[in-house]
Amino acid sequence: MQGSANLADDGASRTIAIGCFASLCRDRLAEPLVAFSAAYPDVGIGVHEMGYAELLPAVAARRLTLAIGPGGAADGFAGCDLWDDRAVVALRGDHALAAAAHVTLPMLHAEVLLVSRDRARAALHRFLVDRLFGERPPATRIVADARRCQMLDRVAAGEGIALLCESQVDAAMEHLVVRPVSDAAARFRVRAHWRAPPDVTLATLVGLLEASREI
Repeated sequence: MQGSANLADDGASRTIAIGCFASLCRDRLAEPLVAFSAAYPDVGIGVHEMGYAELLPAVAARRLTLAIGPGGAADGFAGCDLWDDRAVVALRGDHALAAAAHVTLPMLHAEVLLVSRDRARAALHRFLVDRLFGERPPATRIVADARRCQMLDRVAAGEGIALLCESQVDAAMEHLVVRPVSDAAARFRVRAHWRAPPDVTLATLVGLLEASREI
C-alpha cells in the first residue's frame, strides 16, 4: 500500500513512513494498514521495501517512522514482536523430498534453489540462504522472469525447488508440496522498531500490527 512520498512522521507532517525488509511482510501489512487508514484518513502512509541493513539506520536518521524486519530487540529503539516465521521449501509433488515430513539442511545441499530476479524476493532468498547455510550454500539458479508465479511454475516443472518463508505460502502454491526446514536457524522472529516514545497516531498503528499476529 503506497501513500505520500514524504519520509518519517516528525509530528508536523501527517505521513508515516514504514520500511519493510524485502517481501517479508507485503501481505501481512495490508489488513492493519487498511484499518489504520479508516481510523486516520488524514494521515498518509508510505511503505518502502528496503534492505535488511538499511532499516534501523533509516529509523535513527528519521527517514522512517517504523521499520519491520527479522530480528530481536535493538538497543536505542522501542519495538514489539509481530509474528514468528520459518523457512520452508516448495517442491513438485513427485520430488524425492516431498515424501518427508520435513527437510534438513544436508538434504538441501544437493538441490538447486530457484530464485526470482525480482529485487525484493532475491533479497529475502539471500537472507534465508545466509541464515541457513552460511558460506556453503546450495547451487542457485536465477529465474529470468521476475514474477513469483513464473518461479513457482519452474518449480512445478522440476527445474529446482524454492526456499521461502512460511508466511508467503498461499493458494497460488496449491499445485506444489511445501515442507518445513528442520533446523533451529530456520525459525526467526519478525519485529517492528521505532523511536521512543511513539505519539498517539503511531501507537495506534503499532497496536493494529500487534493485533494482526494471529492472521
